[in-house]
Amino acid sequence: MDNKTKQVRKTRLKISAKDASSEYIFDVGIYVFKEDGVYISYSPAFDLCSYAEDFNGAIAAFYEVFQLYVEYCIENNTLEDDLKEHGWKIVGKKNKEPGISRLLKNETMNKILTSGINYQRLTSSVSIPAFA
Repeated sequence: MDNKTKQVRKTRLKISAKDASSEYIFDVGIYVFKEDGVYISYSPAFDLCSYAEDFNGAIAAFYEVFQLYVEYCIENNTLEDDLKEHGWKIVGKKNKEPGISRLLKNETMNKILTSGINYQRLTSSVSIPAFA
């Protein structure tokens, strides 16, 4: 990876929903970088991260963490509140990630962007069940 390369890859993660009308769509930015020999995947919009020994493993591990996060929030009826707390704009079924000014206030995100760490930014379109 070149310094601060921003390659966008489109992937799709779908977390179980009863029918298509009960889903919300999110475009999630995930930053993947290598630190101390380990690949780390991080989403500042959710403040979630994971790691693995290789690039693809870090992405797969992130999806597992993200799925657990969504399932936990749905079970506890806190998903919409948690998203708003992280700066998401809930607009119908298509939701907007927090703006860059908010994300830069995040210590980890600021470190990624200002320390010279080589990273790739991926964008993943995510479908999750509608809020209860």
